[in-house]
Amino acid sequence: WQARAARQEMARADRVKEFLVDLLHQADPNVTQGKEFTVRELLDRGTHRVDSMLGREPRVQAELYELIGNTYAHLGLADQADTLHRKGLAVIRALYGPGDPEVLDQEMAVAWGLNDRGRYRDADSLLTRALASYQAAGGPESQALSDAIDILGTAKKRLDQQAAAESLYRRSLAMQIRLTGASDTITASRLSDLGVLLGGQNRLVPAESALVAAQAHRRGVLDPLDVRYLVGEASLASVMMKRGDLAGAEPRLTTALAGLRQVEKNGDLNLARTLDRMALLQFLQMHVAATIRTGEMAHDMFVTRMGDDHPETLNNLSALAWYRSASGDSNVRKAANLAYEGLRLKLGDRHDWTLLAGQRLCAILLRAGQFAQARSIDDVTLATVRDKYEHLPPAFAGLIATQAQLLEIRGDSSAADTSFREALGSLTGGTRVDSAAYPGILTQYAELLAARGNLQAAGSMLRQALAFFPAGGDSSEVTSVEARRELALVISSATSHPQSRIEPTKAGGPSKPARVPTGVRGN
Repeated sequence: WQARAARQEMARADRVKEFLVDLLHQADPNVTQGKEFTVRELLDRGTHRVDSMLGREPRVQAELYELIGNTYAHLGLADQADTLHRKGLAVIRALYGPGDPEVLDQEMAVAWGLNDRGRYRDADSLLTRALASYQAAGGPESQALSDAIDILGTAKKRLDQQAAAESLYRRSLAMQIRLTGASDTITASRLSDLGVLLGGQNRLVPAESALVAAQAHRRGVLDPLDVRYLVGEASLASVMMKRGDLAGAEPRLTTALAGLRQVEKNGDLNLARTLDRMALLQFLQMHVAATIRTGEMAHDMFVTRMGDDHPETLNNLSALAWYRSASGDSNVRKAANLAYEGLRLKLGDRHDWTLLAGQRLCAILLRAGQFAQARSIDDVTLATVRDKYEHLPPAFAGLIATQAQLLEIRGDSSAADTSFREALGSLTGGTRVDSAAYPGILTQYAELLAARGNLQAAGSMLRQALAFFPAGGDSSEVTSVEARRELALVISSATSHPQSRIEPTKAGGPSKPARVPTGVRGN
């Protein structure tokens, strides 16, 4: 039986090779009379030949559907890839039952494509049914099962179902260790997936541990230009940025970008995501002009690779609008609103990407003097954040700061003080990225106190805020400019009117959070 199975597998491999050799022969200039075929044209011809010539060889047909479909996917042709993966799935399902690993493997390929196209709910639904069917039919522990569980975890993560995603990632990791060992490169990918998830939850110690271990397994085994190794470097850099090691993160991101530019010359998804990370790093370093250039490159790649309505494209657009606003660009409301409404439609009102886009939009509207619209969105977004989390996460301190300014505009100074204190207090214990909001919020509170005549407290806050800005940052950064200008006005007013140097109010002069680092500015 084993010998017969081996002969069948060899015959199938030979048939696949024969088909591909014949397909490449069709592109030989001696055959085409000098006409040159693009890769896309060659794949289209191959698809037609698989459809028309291999109906009586279903196993070979299914394997070629998967192979050509994967190639379409790597070219960014998601619809063509999905069509072929579904054709292959239909053939495999007809050949084998629901408990066969090959069926689950094909279902995983379809779900992977759905994930990449931003159809996270569809991927979740397909894989949930597939896994239930596989396990009900007694399907064995296999590589296909490990892969399917991991991809389902990714769908859950992108749907903001963090606990479910973590459970699936840990289950897939444990299974992968049993299948291929603790130091295998596939196991390293599982560790990376878990590390990225934990990093997104600000669980930075276990996140960094998992990502460092993953890179250790890859180093020396994979080529330095292997996409898995390069993406691992970018993922580790993201966690280092969050815990404040910008100097350590920068060379890793630079290495990842240089490698991905060689490997993904057409601007694939991994390169776009890594550019997006680099833009955030540059923003934290207050290199605003460089941030915008990098963010725009990432945005162009997201649009080209995934379309302008993909959740990752919209999330990038929201951040890019915020970066531009930091440079003083007042024409960003349309882009910020487009991103916010698009994420609401794609991911729902409770997804963190939607909530962060709402926070950025509120701040942009407030700066533009659109108080009614800012209040409307801020109220809804803040209520959703409070309902979703037990405590206000540091990442959403900006919502409270916007609320505080709107309360002051309405004349409720006491409530504004309370909100500003809550916004600043929520940043205590936050990551480097979260704490980057601190100088901006402190400057806003100082301006409010100065307008009330509380110049001593305002001056103290403004000096504290300016201490956060790095000497090498862009001098045109809006909050830095406002803080310096406001401090000059406070000093001038205090000199001209000494009697106005009153003591701080009860609400004034909040202390600096213990874990807030210096030299940053953020969202």
